[in-house]
Amino acid sequence: MPPSRSKPYWVDEQLPKHEGFSYGDADARLIAIEVDGKAVSVITPHYVPDFELSFTRLIDDFLILAGEMIADEEDEEDWNEEGYGTLLVARRCPDRGSTFWTLFAHTIFPETLRFLDLPCPPGHHYETSPRSVDTPPPPTGGTDG
Repeated sequence: MPPSRSKPYWVDEQLPKHEGFSYGDADARLIAIEVDGKAVSVITPHYVPDFELSFTRLIDDFLILAGEMIADEEDEEDWNEEGYGTLLVARRCPDRGSTFWTLFAHTIFPETLRFLDLPCPPGHHYETSPRSVDTPPPPTGGTDG
């Protein structure tokens, strides 16, 4: 359902179903990508399908990746003509600075991929939103008297 003026926000939810488990090198594969001009590797569970990368963000020790899955013959019959996407959140390995391990893997809708690069929901501008609030500056001085 496309966004409307009364419902401008999009959510691709994974609730209430939620799973988690540990995985090791025997259960993983390595994806090599370039982020901000630097080569990095992402360790991901073997079941995460190949995908065409369309979105990356590196924030401190976290790497966010998203893209459209590349269907194999088995999956193609189940997908609509737009396909599905993948969203990964990976954390930097402490002992390997340019390697990240997947902490979160989620299948996402094609609409979600389109919304990832939008600055705000269609028809809204965060700077002029009536709900936006200016953050006060931090207090000056110490707390010890």
